[in-house]
Amino acid sequence: MNALRKNFQEILRYPSAVAGLVIILFMIFVAAYALVTIPYQEAIRLWRAGRISGMPIPNTRPPHG
Repeated sequence: MNALRKNFQEILRYPSAVAGLVIILFMIFVAAYALVTIPYQEAIRLWRAGRISGMPIPNTRPPHG
């Protein structure tokens, strides 16, 4: 535990490292928020809406079955 605290204090000495950690934590928070708030079926409906609405479908999407 003491080593973890020492490493964290070392990271706090570098403003760019702190900014990077803030960005990463923000992205994790947004991903978790989206996962919790958007129901799975709604996400699937929004993902497949491209066929109907004319929106481009990403080439990297997995095949549906």
